[in-house]
Amino acid sequence: MTKHTTGAWEIEGDWSGGPNMGGWITTPHCVFEISPICGSEREIVADIRLIAAAPKMLAALERAAKKLTLDECIECGIEVALVETRSA
Repeated sequence: MTKHTTGAWEIEGDWSGGPNMGGWITTPHCVFEISPICGSEREIVADIRLIAAAPKMLAALERAAKKLTLDECIECGIEVALVETRSA
C-alpha cells in the first residue's frame, strides 16, 4: 500500500461558489491544485472537505482497529476493513 502525504491537510482558495471557485489542498510537504470540473458547488465543496479530512479519518480508523477485537468486528460487520488496516 502506498503511504499518504503525512501531516495536516488544509483547504485554501475560494470555495464559496461561482465561476472563480477553486483552490488548493496544502500539506507540510506539497500543494495540490484543485480545479472543479463537474458536480454541483455543494458536491465539489463536500468532496474537497472529504479529501482534506483523509489523514484524520485514517488515524481514527487505525486507533479504532487497535482497540477492537476480531470478534467485535465480526459482530459489527467490519472484519474485512480491520484485516486490511492491520495488514497495511
